[in-house]
Amino acid sequence: MERQVPDIREIVAGMLGDQRLLAACAARDAGALFRLLNHRGVGTRRIAAAVDVTQGRLYDYMNGKSRVEKLAIFEQIADAFHIPGHLLGLSRRPWEPERAESRSAVPESVSLRDPLAVDAAACARFTRLIAMERGRDSGRAA
Repeated sequence: MERQVPDIREIVAGMLGDQRLLAACAARDAGALFRLLNHRGVGTRRIAAAVDVTQGRLYDYMNGKSRVEKLAIFEQIADAFHIPGHLLGLSRRPWEPERAESRSAVPESVSLRDPLAVDAAACARFTRLIAMERGRDSGRAA
């Protein structure tokens, strides 16, 4: 009987609420991330192949002898394991769904070069959202 090997992305998806994973991502500590995956049963060959590094280099990262410094490797990590880009300080990855509010958060009339105007537009949108929620809640209470 063949043993079913879980997909790395499924394993990571189940870990996205794990504070250790979030801390490793926030610190951009690839070694800690690789150790967490290895402790979850993902073999070092699979991890190395997914990130396109040698096993020797992977062991250096896992043992703290070396740190990932190249942005391209963090992008590879995010894409290979489906770790949302913002967790690693990256932009939204091509495979991540675009959030509806990100498209309409800033009106076209607001210049994106003016951070104060962008913040004001976001605050106004948030205020409208809160007002709508309060209106729904008061309708339920009646």
